[in-house]
Amino acid sequence: MRTGIPLNVLDSNALTAANLKALDSSSGFVTYTAPSERSVAVSERVKGETLEQKRQRKRMVKEQKKERRIEKKANTLAFKEEKKRQQKIMLNLQQNFNGIKI
Repeated sequence: MRTGIPLNVLDSNALTAANLKALDSSSGFVTYTAPSERSVAVSERVKGETLEQKRQRKRMVKEQKKERRIEKKANTLAFKEEKKRQQKIMLNLQQNFNGIKI
């Protein structure tokens, strides 16, 4: 008894990780890396690093944290503004709807 999807039935151009990666590389788009992935790359400690390398690594981590805080604050502000805008639109629609008499 066989279960599952038969072989060679699905479209070969489906959205798989490999196809998306090939599409990104061919179109010239830069793939997005999450902030957590970037901080891991910087915060990895090399065995036997010098004091100056340690200071530089710590400085870079602090800079990334600062950038992330700024980015987070900007996102919060943008979402608040969008919420206000949508509430204003909804209020306008309700007032206009109540004003129409049939």
